[in-house]
Order: sequence, then C-alpha cells, then structure tokens
Amino acid sequence: MYLLKGWQSSSASEDVAFYFSSKWKWLAKVLPPLTAAGLVGAFIMFVLVAVQDLRSRGEIRWGEILPMLSFPIILFYIMLPVTYYHSFIKPRKMMRKVDEFMATYLPDIVPTSEIWPDKKEFEWKGTLFALWYYTGRERKYPDKQTPLVKKERVEIIMRFEPEENARIFDEKGGYAEEFVSEFVAFCKDKPACHDIAMSGKTLRLNLDWKAFRESPYDLGTSLDMLIYIAKRFHLVPMSDRLGRAVASYA
Repeated sequence: MYLLKGWQSSSASEDVAFYFSSKWKWLAKVLPPLTAAGLVGAFIMFVLVAVQDLRSRGEIRWGEILPMLSFPIILFYIMLPVTYYHSFIKPRKMMRKVDEFMATYLPDIVPTSEIWPDKKEFEWKGTLFALWYYTGRERKYPDKQTPLVKKERVEIIMRFEPEENARIFDEKGGYAEEFVSEFVAFCKDKPACHDIAMSGKTLRLNLDWKAFRESPYDLGTSLDMLIYIAKRFHLVPMSDRLGRAVASYA
C-alpha cells in the first residue's frame, strides 16, 4: 500500500478520500502543510494588527497580539480530524459497503484487486468487471424541480476498447447513429438490459443501493448480458485500472 495511495473525486460522487497507509505517515504528510498554512495566517494577522496599532497608537501591543497569533494555527489544526476521517474512517466504511454488496449479491465472482476503497475489480466467467460504490445528490423525481436528496449507488462497470470493425464512434468521437439505433433496438424489452447503460468506453449496470436491496434480482444474468453485448458489438473488456489515475508517493 502506498504512503498516499491517491485520491479520487467524481462529478457523480461526493466521496473524496485521501488514503494513507499508516497514521504516522498521515501525520508526516498532513501536519507540515497545515503548520505552514497556520504560520502564514499568523504572520498575515500580525502584519495587519501591527500596522493598525502603529497607525492608531504609535506602538505595537505585543501582549495582546502574540496570543491572537495562535488562532490561525489552531484554525488550520482543526482540519486534522477532518483529514483523519477522510483518510481512515470513510475508506473503511466504503470498503465494508463494497464487501457486503459483493458477498450478498455476487457470491460466485472472483475478486481480483482493489482499485480504491470504494471500487474493487472482479472476474466473472473470465471477464473483468469493477464494482463501484458512491454517493451523490439527485432529484427525487428527475422530471420535476424537486429538492436534491442523497442517493447511494452501486455501479458494475465493464471498461472496453472497440475492435477495429466495431465502428461505434463517429469522426467527432461521439457514438455513431447506426450503433445507437442498433444498441437501443437490441436492449429494448429485454429484462436483462434493465439498468444497463453505456458511457464513453464503459458498459455500466447502475443500481440504486436502497431500491436494489429492497427488490434484488439476479445480477449474474445482467453480467452475462454485459458480456454478450460486448461480444455482439465487438468490444474488448479491459481492466478498469486504466480508468483511474492513482497518485503514489515514496
């Protein structure tokens, strides 16, 4: 595990996690920049108050200024528990969510690797998939101007590269009209295509966490459909690690 394994942020998700390998390494990475920021804040406060004192009194109130300078440092140190939560507590929660879902609804898969605390790669019938748990805010009724509500989602992702004869993209990089028509016609009225969508170079099974737990269905059938769609439209499944940039530090 890396000292700082990396960070992830997605427009679809509110989850942002800094993932450190130990508490000592977390302190070594987080404490110096927070201290530096606090000292800079204290220096700026000192200059502002000192200038004001010199203008109004002709002298600097050292006895009053020096205690004030601790406030910016304390303010930045308040960030320590916040970074701790995002470094250790939140990643563990996300890991448990992913592990629980996979153990309950995908007992026959073969886990292969952890991409991120909220995302693990697995194999199903010789094909690589990734399972991603995330949270976001959505409208309860998409077609109405309703308040945003927090939603938990699980996506099962097949990342792919099209074969030369696939012709799914046009000259501008968008989906070719012929491919879109064929894909929609193929998936129409097929229960196994329910919740399946395509985005960029990924096939996705997008599940509402709460709704699926209340009314689960056989995910194996959906995974088989994703594999069949890939074969039918000449798409080659790839590891999802290619889709996630991970920063690492020695």
